Amino acid sequence: MTLEEDLRRRDLTLNAMARAEDGALIDPFGGERDLRDGVLRHVSEAFAEDPVRILRVARFAARFDFRVAQETAALMRRMVDAGEIEDLVPDRLWQELAKGLVEPHPRRLFEVLADCGALARLLPELIPDEALHAALARAAREGAPPRARTRARGPGRRRRASRAPESRGRRRPCSTRSGVTATTWT
Repeated sequence: MTLEEDLRRRDLTLNAMARAEDGALIDPFGGERDLRDGVLRHVSEAFAEDPVRILRVARFAARFDFRVAQETAALMRRMVDAGEIEDLVPDRLWQELAKGLVEPHPRRLFEVLADCGALARLLPELIPDEALHAALARAAREGAPPRARTRARGPGRRRRASRAPESRGRRRPCSTRSGVTATTWT
């Protein structure tokens, strides 16, 4: 598999960049431009192979306050309309939602999911309103611990240290088969 084939399988253009050994940026899908412009854009139709990617787009919108490219939003709507979202494993759904709730812009999580129709399918009981958005924004602004924003601790549960705010949005190095170092947002 070539580097470009590997990068084409990534979810978003901002995750489809790599550095050559000499430090040169390899960016065949415009990830640097999308990162600079604040756009979340899918790389290829391979995006539709995994409905978790819908949740990742919503989570990244909550993290970076980026907008979703029109073509990506349309693809997400088609995936939801085709019933792909119902195939999500509940644990994975909760994991992505919990991560999105502790990001700096949790309102964007709900907006992106609502815009593509996923919110109504995944959480039909939840009607995001201004009171919910205000409570989430207040918790984020006041530095409520992430666990407090996503679930209450039951008796006997140990409190775990949460990830430091400055570590959010870091890129994690990963290797490709061609030996070039790529990175991906975590």
